[in-house]
Amino acid sequence: MAKILGLSRDQAKVFNYSRIYGAGMKHAVLLLLQANAGMSIPEAKKLAENLYASTKGCNTHRTDVFDRKFWFGGSESFVFNKLEEIANSEKPRTPALSKEYLPNEFGSDYMPSRINWVVQSSGVDYLHMLIVSMEYLIKRYHIQARYLISVHDELRYLVKEEDKYRAALALQISNLWTRAMFAHILGMDDLPQGVAFFSAVDVDKCLRKEVDMECVTPSQPVPIPPGESLNIEGVVEKTRGSLGKEHGIEDVGSLEGYEEPDCMVHRAQTAAFLKAQAAQDFGEVKGLAQKVHGVKFGGGIGGRPGANGKKGRKGKKDEKVPLGNGEGIDWSEYEFQRNLLDEYRY
Repeated sequence: MAKILGLSRDQAKVFNYSRIYGAGMKHAVLLLLQANAGMSIPEAKKLAENLYASTKGCNTHRTDVFDRKFWFGGSESFVFNKLEEIANSEKPRTPALSKEYLPNEFGSDYMPSRINWVVQSSGVDYLHMLIVSMEYLIKRYHIQARYLISVHDELRYLVKEEDKYRAALALQISNLWTRAMFAHILGMDDLPQGVAFFSAVDVDKCLRKEVDMECVTPSQPVPIPPGESLNIEGVVEKTRGSLGKEHGIEDVGSLEGYEEPDCMVHRAQTAAFLKAQAAQDFGEVKGLAQKVHGVKFGGGIGGRPGANGKKGRKGKKDEKVPLGNGEGIDWSEYEFQRNLLDEYRY
């Protein structure tokens, strides 16, 4: 994405997270302009539109097809549809660990807030499951390590020199378990190897962003020797795929109160709906819906006609808006656009 947008890796990460958390086109344009002073507003808008179309896709803007509005045609349409489905459900809860429901009144008038809750809270669930898995393996195999700190999506452990590779393997196994649990709860029967393991586990003697950064500063002119960054193949090579000898540990806790997850809750009701989300043409979407519902759907994206060509509510073009003096209008949207133009005009 950084290459497509012409941004640095860190700038692209900000852009990408904003998009996943539900930020709209306006925010995307603003981020692009902030990151690239030489880009014009029309260029930024066009780039954002093309990127959203290829990733998020297009929205049907009508609820008669598959009984809901949904995204289709993008590489991540499935993700956004699931996020909105959870956020809009009667009792929203994260798929993994959550037993508490998101209150209906929280962010009810601002969908990005509810989507952000689903993403962030699921990330916390993932972190908790990963830490618990690591704690189990550390005790089970007497790995001399302890949890130090977590920063966003990174975990740091203090490990004895002789156990550093075993701890790296334990992290990879913990990630595999956690990923598998999430996939199982979401009704997915397979786990691709590409997401089963961390892309790399850093083995280092200091806290730094990357293991090959020399960290030279005016007060610290001596380059720090590089650490190691090991993928799953590298970890297996170092450990021969073994955590060592098992040691008995006392069982901690119990399964009292445990509820078996319903793995069918998040599975699509029909294969046709899955195909519709991957379709590139709205005509194909309507054809798939016809196979499921047995009726023909007319109209295009944003159209209001129901099944069999029956007319529904009139669109905005047909509505007659009376003239007024502007009272009761929220002008913040227009004020934002005017300020944006003024700020980036030159």
